[in-house]
Amino acid sequence: WPLYFKKPEMEEPYVASNLERTSRNMTIAAVSLSLYAGYSMFFGKMFTRFETTLDDWEEPVITVYNLGWLYNAFAGAGLALVLRMRDRIDWGPHKYSRIETAVVVWSCSIPIVSCFFANRWRTAKFQGEDATDIFGTFNYDDDLLLVMLAAMSWCCIATNIRWKKLLYIGLSTVIPYCITSFICGVPGQEEMGKVTWAAPAFMLVSVVSIVMCGQWETERGRRETFLSQYRSWELHNILLKQRIRESFAERKAFKSVQDRSISSFKSVRTLLEQLGDHPTISAMGLTESLAHAMDALRLSEREVTRVVDHFNQTDPRHFLDTQQVPESFKSMYSQAVDPGHVDEPEDTGGESVRLINVVHDVPLSMEGTVELNMKLVQAAGVKWEIDLLELFAEACPQAPLAAVAERLLVPVALELTLDSKVARKFVHSVQDNYFQRVVFNNSTHAAAVMHRAKWLASSTRVWSDMLPHEQFALMTAAMGLDVGHFGRSSAFLVATKHPLTELFVGAPDVLEKMHASLLVGLLRASGLLELLPAQHRQTALTWVVGLILDSCTPRLLDTVTSLQSRAEAGVSYGNSKDRLLVCRAILKAADLGHLATPWSCGHEEWCKRYMDQLWEQGDEERVRGLPMSPL
Repeated sequence: WPLYFKKPEMEEPYVASNLERTSRNMTIAAVSLSLYAGYSMFFGKMFTRFETTLDDWEEPVITVYNLGWLYNAFAGAGLALVLRMRDRIDWGPHKYSRIETAVVVWSCSIPIVSCFFANRWRTAKFQGEDATDIFGTFNYDDDLLLVMLAAMSWCCIATNIRWKKLLYIGLSTVIPYCITSFICGVPGQEEMGKVTWAAPAFMLVSVVSIVMCGQWETERGRRETFLSQYRSWELHNILLKQRIRESFAERKAFKSVQDRSISSFKSVRTLLEQLGDHPTISAMGLTESLAHAMDALRLSEREVTRVVDHFNQTDPRHFLDTQQVPESFKSMYSQAVDPGHVDEPEDTGGESVRLINVVHDVPLSMEGTVELNMKLVQAAGVKWEIDLLELFAEACPQAPLAAVAERLLVPVALELTLDSKVARKFVHSVQDNYFQRVVFNNSTHAAAVMHRAKWLASSTRVWSDMLPHEQFALMTAAMGLDVGHFGRSSAFLVATKHPLTELFVGAPDVLEKMHASLLVGLLRASGLLELLPAQHRQTALTWVVGLILDSCTPRLLDTVTSLQSRAEAGVSYGNSKDRLLVCRAILKAADLGHLATPWSCGHEEWCKRYMDQLWEQGDEERVRGLPMSPL
């Protein structure tokens, strides 16, 4: 179903996030219906020409009519009461979906009852009677149509009921009216001398269809907003579980310190006791000093034991109790971060526990892990004017590329239903093939390129029109734009007759061909390429290779010229060729993006790194006796 999440565990939190507004406004609708039904039954004669019928239960037609309105009155009051007390009722495991179903069932029953039993004209016609003889007078269908359309519009505009459920309400509005109008006709058709039921029925079907089409787009927008929040909380959940595991490790470390300290205390105490019995100590008058030392030792031993025991009494899972989890995510959290699902690490026999962050898969310090990583989550691909070097140094100094890819690439891989473990394996293999000794074109620069590419794609609004496999290709190309770079230019490789020039023929883009070849090889080796859907695999591969090859500086003028000509003709993001052209420009702009950042956002440091790398090449060119390259 296009408007349902592929992961079933996401659907219930989505319903929960929308239930408050639905319950509030459907309570208003239910109370309004109940009051209107009471007015019609008890006070109709005071304000309209209709006589009340509750005092007459002998005529079968009037009895059915009375029962119809009594149902509307009590059903409205009952739904309002149920929604008001929904938290006190045991709804079972799928609480929010069942509350929504109860609202939908009530909403479907009202138009059915109103058309078949609570309409004077139709109730009389079904039993072969004349409504004028039974009731004295009756309404035309204008009021009925107006009320049903208003109720349908209210359900769409004022509530967040899911589209598939709204479809049932729309059908229960249209079908009963069409059936009863076809069987009984419509009021006033005798006076007009022809059957006119098809015209109002067609109008009702048309308006309901228009409302449902508009609701389709509204539902998509709500789900995209929820999906963004869900992924943020999902990552927060992962970091939280890791913090708990780290706390278990801290407790083990404290226990180890306690054991070693007590062992040392015992050894020192034994030595002091032996010294106290020695006659030399008494002869030198050191007995009192030795007693003070023994007292200080006992005090230190008790203090260490008290501190460690106090720490051990604190359950590391108390972090869960301090989190302000939104109501809509509690059902997800019950499975994702329930204390029963966070087990204490196995005993390592007193050895130190290596802390592995499940997001980055690299050792991290225990202090500030959650806070700093959440700072990265909030900034990756979102903010342009930010000092990325400072952010990476604080949040993920040992694995900046893996951290950014976790935020920008892995979610796209999950949307393509790829295995997250395989995706992370690929990310780490790319990161391992960057040389950190290279000053500029290293994994830190690759992380910055990913960040800038995502920001530029979102700012130009091409990201929302890209297909998931195209988004995957753009982020993959950004991540592997300089993979394997060893700090020398293509011109240098040609001048020194490097073996790569024989393997990748073509002077201007030797490095780009090497980067693309290595990245594709890592895609295959990790198994991620085979997991891509077959219908998108070749397109994604073509995008990845093409984007990297087109990043070559000599081809930059071709990209700019093509983009200018397309801009004059009108770029259409609905055209895949235009999307690819824009992404070519985006990737090159992301590569040079540090030049468009404020001076305070690491601009000077990025330029210094780039110059240092070029000067290192110049030093080697001087040693080799080669002409000095520009810059």
